[in-house]
Amino acid sequence: MPNEKLIIISGMWQKESQAAGGYFTGKIGKLPAGFELKEGAKLLMFKNKKPKQENSPTHHLMTEDTRPAGSGEDPGAKKSDPPEGFEGFGKPEDAAPW
Repeated sequence: MPNEKLIIISGMWQKESQAAGGYFTGKIGKLPAGFELKEGAKLLMFKNKKPKQENSPTHHLMTEDTRPAGSGEDPGAKKSDPPEGFEGFGKPEDAAPW
């Protein structure tokens, strides 16, 4: 997936509970026009290193943009900026710390 465009599908907040321990909560928002989240899609979660406000999400849930390039809704073949938190890694799935 190193050459795929990534889109944010949800903001996630890291929470703590005595019963459950650590967990994440969030809701999928409005998806881009023409985008369809398909069964078996690879999901990635990256830490939000530059929150804009105090109540900004702690993490972003992302997936690959499966819209065909030049479909009218898609901005074209331009790649998105690399997700934050993986500077210096070639492919997040190959060099992720977990």
